[in-house]
Amino acid sequence: MIISDADYESNVYVHKSDAEMRADCVSNVSYDVTLCLPKGNLHSTYKFHLGENYLGKFVAHLSLKKAPAKQLFFDFRGVSIGNFKVNGTAVN
Repeated sequence: MIISDADYESNVYVHKSDAEMRADCVSNVSYDVTLCLPKGNLHSTYKFHLGENYLGKFVAHLSLKKAPAKQLFFDFRGVSIGNFKVNGTAVN
């Protein structure tokens, strides 16, 4: 599964009401982030300045205090997501 972000080039901001709702629903938040950056001249060879050729893994750990009034979301800016799981189960 690959999820593409059609709005990747746009600046999208989190609204204060969404942040407050999220803070009210979750606690004990921590993140594990791993990036894979190929060795070499990143700007000319791999065009990293365009965000085109790197891989990463993002794992969020959190406790859900209560059911949210609307969907919870992560603030992610990237071209695509290749794999998405919740509690170890793939999500489509």
